[in-house]
Amino acid sequence: MRSYVLPLAFSLTSTALAIDPLLGFNSFVEVENRTLDEIYQEALKEGGVNGLKEAFEARFPGMTLDLTVDLSKYHDVNIDRQLATDSLYVDSIILQTLNDYPRWKSQGALLPYKPLGWEKVFSDFKDPDGAFTALFIYSWSNVWNTDYVDIAAAPKEFTDYLKPEFEDKLV
Repeated sequence: MRSYVLPLAFSLTSTALAIDPLLGFNSFVEVENRTLDEIYQEALKEGGVNGLKEAFEARFPGMTLDLTVDLSKYHDVNIDRQLATDSLYVDSIILQTLNDYPRWKSQGALLPYKPLGWEKVFSDFKDPDGAFTALFIYSWSNVWNTDYVDIAAAPKEFTDYLKPEFEDKLV
């Protein structure tokens, strides 16, 4: 079954990109006419992460959820700083990449945990000791506009995009 994961992921990504015109991503975009204060008020109405916080706290009364949303490159540095100063206050962290987790495991900074269904996660996407488990898989696929590049000349590998004929033509 493992051999189906990557082709399926590539297929889904390619399909999503192929129907892009149906989704309207390439449609006309109007110039924003709201002030920064108006945009801010609209963002407050949307609630940001408050919806997740409220749902969690409603499901688990007596517990308070504190969320910090930022880029992984800042989260991992903050975790390293907290570990270095013995002031770790994070219970759980989700990063875009797994590169920090083996180091944190070797430092003894991670509490092993195997959640329900852990055995169903492919071994390439989890630590065998339960120190970390991937939550998402991102894939990249070669997609091109057949109006400009025919199939025979289409890039087959990512390095093909470095060819001179594709210079200044990538979006």
